[in-house]
Amino acid sequence: MSLTALNEKRGELVTQARAALDEIKANTDETRAAELTQRHDAIMADFDKLEADIAREERTAAAEARTEEARAKQR
Repeated sequence: MSLTALNEKRGELVTQARAALDEIKANTDETRAAELTQRHDAIMADFDKLEADIAREERTAAAEARTEEARAKQR
């Protein structure tokens, strides 16, 4: 998955997590609030995994750029 796609997915997950939290209101029954909290937590777990994927992609891209710069200097 490209870095752009990963960042788009990150934005979608944040939107979904916010929607789950916003759905919990003062008049939300305990069972529904627990479901929404669990949903939010699952989304944020996916978010954390995605953040790690993004960090790996960014680190690899930076390493590739440095390698290409070094090759260009040697020419």
